[in-house]
Amino acid sequence: MLFAELVATSAAVTETSGRLKKIELIANCLRQMASDERAIGARYLAGVVPHKTGVGYALVGEIRRAAVAAAAPSLLLTEVDRRLAMIAELRGAGSAFPAQWDPKLGIHVT
Repeated sequence: MLFAELVATSAAVTETSGRLKKIELIANCLRQMASDERAIGARYLAGVVPHKTGVGYALVGEIRRAAVAAAAPSLLLTEVDRRLAMIAELRGAGSAFPAQWDPKLGIHVT
């Protein structure tokens, strides 16, 4: 599943006031996921990011200002989860201040 689809579902749930409609939206989203995506998707839909990345609002803001939006959504849910796990594993001197682009991570790293 595209991560953008999960984000769209999350936004729709936020905008919906009825409990049963929220359940329906979440259930439909989970049904559309491959079996290996469901546990990941359920956590993200519940607002739980299973990886402690140490990324703060300032860095997110800096990246958002510097990044160019993709023409169309392309990141898969599993890919976003994998990249967040890789970011969470960054340790050591300079890891808080990325210096160069890593195409595998899709981020700047030292």
